[in-house]
Amino acid sequence: MRLFLWNAVLTLFVTSLIGALIPEPEVKIEVLQKPFICHRKTKGGDLMLVHYEGYLEKDGSLFHST
Repeated sequence: MRLFLWNAVLTLFVTSLIGALIPEPEVKIEVLQKPFICHRKTKGGDLMLVHYEGYLEKDGSLFHST
C-alpha cells in the first residue's frame, strides 16, 4: 500500500514538473460564423465537424486547412 501511494505521489510530482516546463502555445481563435439561436448544445461524447485554416503569423501564408 505504501509503495502504491509513493508511486502515485511521485508520478504526480514528475507530471507537474513536465507540464511546467512546456510553454502553452499561443493560438488566436476567430469565430467567423455563429448561429443566432442554437437550441441544441453539445454534450460529452458528441461528434463535431469542424473546419479550420491555419495561417503563419510571420507572413500570413496558409499552412494547413481542413
